[in-house]
Amino acid sequence: MARKHITLSSEDSQRLRDAAVAIEGERPDINARVDRLRAAAEEDSFSGELRRAIHAFPRTHHQFLPALLEQTGIAQTELRSFLLGEGALSSFAIDRLVAVLKLHLQPQSVGTLNDQDQQ
Repeated sequence: MARKHITLSSEDSQRLRDAAVAIEGERPDINARVDRLRAAAEEDSFSGELRRAIHAFPRTHHQFLPALLEQTGIAQTELRSFLLGEGALSSFAIDRLVAVLKLHLQPQSVGTLNDQDQQ
């Protein structure tokens, strides 16, 4: 397929340059957000495992997130905050995520609170 060359007006060229500058200006914020997402997902905790399960869930189409939010009843800001490690989810929200994502919880060990306090 041959490339098509387009000649832009000076106004269009300027808009394109302005958009590139704006995008470049957002890069540090985007990189910081990605770093927070990764760090939160790498936590050695139940929340970290749940975040990893959400990230790993197959995305068959671009409507994955809206469908997940609708099926779980979780607000987008609440889920975003949780995935970034900046907020917690309610027990109800966790129960709905586990059900919708078809996760199976496996306890690693059974102990009492006193056993954990002694460690």
